[in-house]
Amino acid sequence: MSFTKTFFIDDVEFEVEFSASRFVPAKTYGPAENCHPAEGGEVEIESIQVGGFEMLDFLNDATITILKSKAEESAPELFQDADDQAGEDEAEARAFDRDMDMCNQVQGVCASYWMAK
Repeated sequence: MSFTKTFFIDDVEFEVEFSASRFVPAKTYGPAENCHPAEGGEVEIESIQVGGFEMLDFLNDATITILKSKAEESAPELFQDADDQAGEDEAEARAFDRDMDMCNQVQGVCASYWMAK
């Protein structure tokens, strides 16, 4: 999943676009068929902008490493935010569908009433 987040290093604002995979912790207890190693959590920086200019090719390795570390730290929260938003979107869609069903039922009753007259 791709994210864009702003990070600061020494009062310099870096807008970092990165892709991250969701971290799944290892499970080392219980039946062997249910155990698995840790997976995911990888972060790949795709773009770094400073003042609207692409800087990825011009930054030193130490700065990129710091920004990648910050991206790795922020990824779990960003995944949680995305999950929360998806849940809210699903709830809104269900409420809309429920309202539309009610509307259609009311229209059907009204149409039946007027057709019977």
